[in-house]
Amino acid sequence: MPARGLESLRATNNGALWSVRVADPELEQLKPDVLANENFANLSVQQNENFANLSVQQNENFANLSVQQNENFANLSVQQNENFANLSVQQNENFANLSVQQNENFANLSVQQNENFANLSVQQNENFANLSVQQNENFANLSVQQNENFANLSVQQNENFANLSVQQNENFANLSVQQNENFANLSVQQNENFANLSVQQNENFANLSVQQNENFANLSVQQNENFANLSVQQNENFANLSVQQNENFANLSVQQNENFANLSVQQNENFANLSVQQNENFANLSVQQNENFANLSVQQNENFANLSVQQNENFANLSAHSLGFFTMLVRTIVMSTGEFEYSSFSEELMKDGTIYSISSVIMFLLFIFFVFLVLMNVMTGLAVIDVKEIKEDAMFYSLKSRLELVYLLEFLYLIEQLLCV
Repeated sequence: MPARGLESLRATNNGALWSVRVADPELEQLKPDVLANENFANLSVQQNENFANLSVQQNENFANLSVQQNENFANLSVQQNENFANLSVQQNENFANLSVQQNENFANLSVQQNENFANLSVQQNENFANLSVQQNENFANLSVQQNENFANLSVQQNENFANLSVQQNENFANLSVQQNENFANLSVQQNENFANLSVQQNENFANLSVQQNENFANLSVQQNENFANLSVQQNENFANLSVQQNENFANLSVQQNENFANLSVQQNENFANLSVQQNENFANLSVQQNENFANLSVQQNENFANLSVQQNENFANLSAHSLGFFTMLVRTIVMSTGEFEYSSFSEELMKDGTIYSISSVIMFLLFIFFVFLVLMNVMTGLAVIDVKEIKEDAMFYSLKSRLELVYLLEFLYLIEQLLCV
């Protein structure tokens, strides 16, 4: 019974007793019984107040304990969420930095290879600038084909890497969303269970309080024992519930950490395998290009060497033939001036005596023909010019020309000997 109702009852009893005492003085003999009833009523009121205060205190303690546990659980959840978020951010940053570093290394390697290839191409273009049009066209076509193949391969690799990165990001995002949903559902379920448990406990406690208030007149040691046992049972149940929740949350955290660790290991393995595969493909491509370029260079060098040898042989043959022919002409001119000692000089140097002999005869006949023409003109001029002056001038120029022809002939023979050696 509430304390306010007990006070009103006591006031009513006092008024009744006062009215009885005033109305009937004979009832004074019942005063001890009335006082005993008052004392019992006061004791009941005091016990009800103490029990009510105890119940209020227990409810406050239980509420404070529940609030404290809820705050601790909320703080623990927030801390775990922050740690998980920080771990996710750190892993994303590390993965992004690793991707950026690999992209930079790959870009630098590509740039270095392109520069080396460009420098090598420029050097080869400078060295083989004198090749034929056909070789230049073949080399240009081959270079264009290689550049197209390399560009296509680079584009394909970039597309594959981009698709792989997008797929990994999508998988990671889906996994994060799924984990957040599972964690949110778990938190909601735990809150609902805890709320239902609190409501059930409050209802049970309210029912128990009503039952105790109704049976308080007969309250005894048994009720105190039952209340103590009930408190112990509630504490044990609450402790077991807290332990169970902590174990479930710990198991969930461990499972999430294991799943995230396995996912990270799998992603690292996939990324490492992809990097190794790309490096192997790029190395094989570089080796293949270097082999093709080396074979092309060797082929071009052989073609250029063959072309140079052929041109040198043709030039040597032409030079020898021209030199021998010019030598025969000069010797014929010298012989026509009276220097017959040169007619049989250095016959062993002739490569083709028949051809040179016929050429010498032809040149000699032509020279004699022109000599007669000149002599006819000179004899015609003698009729009008001083003969003595003409003879002196003719002798001087004749000796001078003979000397120059002898020097020229000796020089040509010397060159011919050097060529034969």
